[in-house]
Amino acid sequence: MASEHAHSWQGHDFDFTDVTFDGADLSDARFSGGTVSFAGEEFSGGTVSFSGAEFSGSAVDFWARFSGGTVSFSGARFSDGTVGFDSATFCGSAVDFTHALGSAPSGLVPPNESSLPTGLSLPSTWHPAGS
Repeated sequence: MASEHAHSWQGHDFDFTDVTFDGADLSDARFSGGTVSFAGEEFSGGTVSFSGAEFSGSAVDFWARFSGGTVSFSGARFSDGTVGFDSATFCGSAVDFTHALGSAPSGLVPPNESSLPTGLSLPSTWHPAGS
């Protein structure tokens, strides 16, 4: 749907604390306004897609464990708001940000020229040392 079309869930708070996702399609979702928490979340298998999602003007916390399956942020757009992966753990999933746009979410890019966790792929503009 066009971005100017209001969705009933936009601007609301969602708490996915301690939920296990083993497959979901959140493609083209718009996280604008409100707060979304993936605290304690486990991405453990299947495919979870945030492809084409827009993160703008909201607070989204991915304090999650990526332990299996595939999670795609391909084509996701990050602007305004706060999106954080500061307490995320990457240990077995393929997590793909390679075609994401905008500024890197906090906690996602390792300091200095440290290597990325296995399975994490970032755009070269976010992590030129290798992705």
